[in-house]
Amino acid sequence: MAELTPLDEKLGEVLGLAQATQKATTHVAQMEDGDRFRDQLDRMLDEAEETERRTDALIDSLEGRKTAIRELARETKSEAEEMLETYLGDEEEALDGFEFLMMAEAGELGHWEIVRTMGKATGEDEVVRLADWAVEIQRKHFDGVRGEQPRAGRGRGPRRLAPQAAWQGAHGFPQRTDELAPSLTLPAPLDRVHALGRAQDRPRGG
Repeated sequence: MAELTPLDEKLGEVLGLAQATQKATTHVAQMEDGDRFRDQLDRMLDEAEETERRTDALIDSLEGRKTAIRELARETKSEAEEMLETYLGDEEEALDGFEFLMMAEAGELGHWEIVRTMGKATGEDEVVRLADWAVEIQRKHFDGVRGEQPRAGRGRGPRRLAPQAAWQGAHGFPQRTDELAPSLTLPAPLDRVHALGRAQDRPRGG
């Protein structure tokens, strides 16, 4: 397998996340009361497909590394889909789906911000242009699901403890949606990576 740069690896991850988002939005749309949010979820699905298309087109230009990057994307997609199954499990209500989407969109937004930082640090203008576009898309997705989450939960009784709470805590993710609001807070593992990305953007002495 070709040796990948940190930016190559991050491109593989965002490609895999865009692919996984398509399954996640389809899944939530099929949950109880999900049809109330069909228009928004369909837009998110379309934009995830476009994100996949644009990202894969950029990766296709990286001769000698694109196969390895796509393999990393497949691994990321598989891990994200496993997280979907673990988090939602046998949950049926759209509120649970929107809780998952809010966490997932926050993570995807964080990944794209790191891609943009790395692209600026390495002078990859095409990567920066793609990341600028994707960051706006992901911010819109995050704000959208955060805004819909209270509406999805109207009329619901007290939140019962779900099996995913232990999984979230073990992986450093927020265990309540209000831990993400009102401003974006990246899950702990992503926050550490984000800090590394910011460090790469600082001027170096020498």
